[in-house]
Amino acid sequence: MHPRPSPGARSRRTAAALTGAGLLLATVGAVAPASAATPAPVDDFTDGRYVVTLVQEPAATYEGGVAGLAATAPADGEKIDGDSREVRRYQRFLQREQDEVAEAADADPEYR
Repeated sequence: MHPRPSPGARSRRTAAALTGAGLLLATVGAVAPASAATPAPVDDFTDGRYVVTLVQEPAATYEGGVAGLAATAPADGEKIDGDSREVRRYQRFLQREQDEVAEAADADPEYR
C-alpha cells in the first residue's frame, strides 16, 4: 500500500502534467500546419459543413506570381489600397478560384 500524497503534492503533479500536456499540444499544433498544407485528395464526402482553405495569398500579402496579376501587398509601413485596380483584379481572381473549387465539390459556399 502506498501512502496518499498530500493535497499540495497532488496539485503540483497535476500542474506539471497539465503543463507537459500543453507543451505537447503546442508542439503538435506547430507541426500540424506543415502536414495540413498538402492534404490527400478525398473522393467521397459526407453531407456537412467543411472549412476549405485555398493556397492563394490574400490581397494584403500577395507579392505576385500569377501571370497577368500585379502584386497587391503594400510596401513596408504602408496600408493596402482596397480600391486599387490591382487589388480588385486579384480579388476577382480569388473569387473565380473559390467558385471553381466549390463547383468541383458541388458545394455552395456560405462565407467568403
